[in-house]
Amino acid sequence: MYCYQALHCTKEDCPVRRRRIRHCWEYFQEKLNREPNEEECPFSPCSNCHYRMGWEIGLITDEVFEEEELPDASSLVPYKRSEQSEKLIPDENEKLCQISKKIPEDYFKDLPKLRFCWEITKCNNLECPVRQQRIIRCFKFFEIRGEAEKQKVTKCNQSCEFCHYKHGWELGIINEGLFEDVIQQKRRKQEKTERINREGIIEIYLNEISKKPLSKEQEIELAKKLAGDKHASEMFLLANLKLVVRIASNFTQRGLSIMDLIQEGNLGLIRAIAKFDYTLGYKFSTYAAYWVRHYMQKALREQGRAILVPHHLLIVANKIRRTISEQENFLGRSPSLTELSKILAMEEEKILQVIGLTETPISIETRVENSSEDGGTVEYYLADKTILSPEEKALESAKREACIQAIQALPERLKEIIEQFYGFGKEELSLAEIGRRMGFSRERARQLLRQALEILQKGVFSANLKDFS
Repeated sequence: MYCYQALHCTKEDCPVRRRRIRHCWEYFQEKLNREPNEEECPFSPCSNCHYRMGWEIGLITDEVFEEEELPDASSLVPYKRSEQSEKLIPDENEKLCQISKKIPEDYFKDLPKLRFCWEITKCNNLECPVRQQRIIRCFKFFEIRGEAEKQKVTKCNQSCEFCHYKHGWELGIINEGLFEDVIQQKRRKQEKTERINREGIIEIYLNEISKKPLSKEQEIELAKKLAGDKHASEMFLLANLKLVVRIASNFTQRGLSIMDLIQEGNLGLIRAIAKFDYTLGYKFSTYAAYWVRHYMQKALREQGRAILVPHHLLIVANKIRRTISEQENFLGRSPSLTELSKILAMEEEKILQVIGLTETPISIETRVENSSEDGGTVEYYLADKTILSPEEKALESAKREACIQAIQALPERLKEIIEQFYGFGKEELSLAEIGRRMGFSRERARQLLRQALEILQKGVFSANLKDFS
């Protein structure tokens, strides 16, 4: 028997107890170079210990201990350690290797659930990253992060160096064979993520639905079973998923992503399967295309726009855009408004109105792709209509100088009326105010203004202004 069994010791954090050391007095002497005190061993000093005396007089021998005694399962349960006891834990790699050779491979087969550290140590921290990510070697995870970071994220003061879970790996009690399902699950998840990054979700979806469509005979056979046969409906659905993808490609760049359009189109396909009547004689794809387009257009109307547009206007707008695309391919250029009006048999104003109403508005806060400017938004590139460009400023300045030169050639009274009425002087005045200041009526001021304008129109001034218009 061991010392803690013979003396009924209750000190669970004792290294002699954890390591199942037989000659405890030799262990303390080797590690401390002295006999232990009462805090390290409540039965000290060793010179007076009955357990040591039992070895000396031969009452306790190596024959009392079983040759292939296995570690107790309770050794994996956490325990509290004092500073003195932590100093006594040796680096016993050789002893661990010797113990591990005695442990059979199927020792833990009856305890399949005791795999992760939070299960063995009964941890209640649900936010621990080791628990959330199902990391099997927690001590390796925290080794590169340091002890301080480990205690911060786990909210636990226990050190990995003295953890029974880590010792379970060192002894071979816990191994990767217990985590085959977890490892396979993580491997499949990683492969799926790599495949999505490599191929994209749309390509993966297309590969999964890349099956040959049903023949007309097969459609008829399945159509006869649609009523009440779930398997036949699923066969119809899987065989026509490619039809939805082909139709969805015609509705891109209108406010919804391709996957959203496919999802809405699949709802239309399910609706078409429920209403399909094979006795009418046409193929299912011909009938289903209507419902698929209907659901996609409905989704674009309700989800793809900030401003709702009536459905009939969207249909007309799609027809206009489709005609423009066909004419561009046929003519090699964009068709004119007159040509569109003749082809569609619609008024030009009606075409412009429909296109204007169905255009998708954008926010001025929208980021511009591949923009190297500091602003990077649509607002940054919008022109300010209230400010003249440098060319416009130069043109207006030239016009003003030409006007001033022409006015200078007028008689003094006519010159004064023009400058005051059009604001070439200090202020801009009305005809009544000009007449009051100059001492005649408003009507007389109007006559003199008209006379001055007729003189300017006959001169070289008008010819100069034409160059600027």
